[in-house]
Amino acid sequence: MKSTNQLMARLPKIGVTRSFSFSNPKAAAAIVVFASFIGMVLGPGITNSYGVFEEEYENRFSNKDTGKGALSPAIAIASVHVSVNYLFTTIAGALCERIGMGLTTFIGGVMLGVGSFAAGFCTEVWQLVLTQGVLAGAGVGTIFIVVSTIPTSWF
Repeated sequence: MKSTNQLMARLPKIGVTRSFSFSNPKAAAAIVVFASFIGMVLGPGITNSYGVFEEEYENRFSNKDTGKGALSPAIAIASVHVSVNYLFTTIAGALCERIGMGLTTFIGGVMLGVGSFAAGFCTEVWQLVLTQGVLAGAGVGTIFIVVSTIPTSWF
């Protein structure tokens, strides 16, 4: 099996850099820090507030016949979400080197948005595992690596 670096080496290197300029670098730094803050609130905030979703999933999907102490199938959603989240931080790091931080953030935002929106239409646990677990988890991991590293390039 090929490593992530070998697979990413096959992608064309776009080399996206800062294509805009600000007359006031301090204002630019403040905008970047604010945008990173918003990304940090929206991305990892969703992962860390899973308990809000879990209560609804427990009510909707738990088998009432299993009794107290039985493991809920809704736990799979959170487990997959967190696992895919951390897996995609490594993939997104390599992707940032290839296509730039802006496009990587955009891709992560689309994955997170589509995954979260599609989760609203799910009626089965396996559908939520795919949408909120895999797709939204991949989006959060992709966003997280960028918003946690990009402010350092401005200071």
